[in-house]
Amino acid sequence: MSIFEHVAGASTGLLDRRQLLAEGFSEDEIRSARAAGTLVRLYRGVYALGLQIPGARRPLEVLRIIGVAARSPSMVVSHTSAAVLHDLPLWLADPTVVHLTREPGGGSARTPGRVVDATRVESDEIVMVNGILVTSPARTLVDLCRGSAFEPAVMACDYVLHHRLASPLDLATALDRARHRPGNAAARRAIAFADGRSESPGESRTRVLIHGLGLPAPQLQIEVSDRFGNAVGRTDLGYVEDSALIEFDGKVKYGRLLQPGEDPSDVVVREKEREDAIRAVGTSVMRIVWSELNRPLMLERRIELTRLQGRALRDAGATSGRLRARRPIRVEPAPSSPAGDANPTNTR
Repeated sequence: MSIFEHVAGASTGLLDRRQLLAEGFSEDEIRSARAAGTLVRLYRGVYALGLQIPGARRPLEVLRIIGVAARSPSMVVSHTSAAVLHDLPLWLADPTVVHLTREPGGGSARTPGRVVDATRVESDEIVMVNGILVTSPARTLVDLCRGSAFEPAVMACDYVLHHRLASPLDLATALDRARHRPGNAAARRAIAFADGRSESPGESRTRVLIHGLGLPAPQLQIEVSDRFGNAVGRTDLGYVEDSALIEFDGKVKYGRLLQPGEDPSDVVVREKEREDAIRAVGTSVMRIVWSELNRPLMLERRIELTRLQGRALRDAGATSGRLRARRPIRVEPAPSSPAGDANPTNTR
């Protein structure tokens, strides 16, 4: 039997060097399999098949985390590694380093490819994912935000709230428990800014950019209806009082809108028809693409022009429909309480 066949038959898809040697494979065979790409080194002495895992966004990172966690069963996968297992969006983060947390007293440790943090984790902050112990989405998010810049932290927060991986109460409680840990103030800012109405990382980044420019905060998920009350469409964000609407254009969004039997051009045509209908009720509409997020001053001018055009339509009496933003999905601070008193519900 080849190493390829042996690993393919393993229940987890993972093998370590000692196991391979014990079962009769030589060092030369292991080296040859690695050179051929049959085996991929995930961590010291831990290997996986050099194949993609169907449905996994970061397949090798997932296997690496499982392999490292299996060697430390008393520890909990946390921080960026937990975010990978919960499939949270990660931007400006390194998912190749496996992060674990253990009870205080053992001390923190850092080795190549692995970081161990010594911090208390409550029993209701632990869930099982892929058969290993992982911090809950709420605890993961707070840990992630404590060490992240504002923009990537908001992206992750919006995602968690939008996909209901944790409730606002879960996040408020996790924040309160972490109130004495380094970086908690940064986590509070990001979570307070987060809104589960943001449906994509691009929308989250757009909100952060608008905030950084000092522009008024836009409303999110604005539903547009005509003068008879018929639904016309919905836009990502905008300014209801200015009759100015903003759409974020991303490849993921167009892929999500693709229906069976359609190609991307069908989505483009349908989106154009929807936008025309929204404009017809007397609104100014602009679209933002990823590259424009790196040109904030130009984007600021476009947003201000769109608002100016919308106000002109409004003042001229050209608006004939109704704009209404959906209710926010936000986190309210929980009452301060001793760590461990609250009991948020596990969501996964």
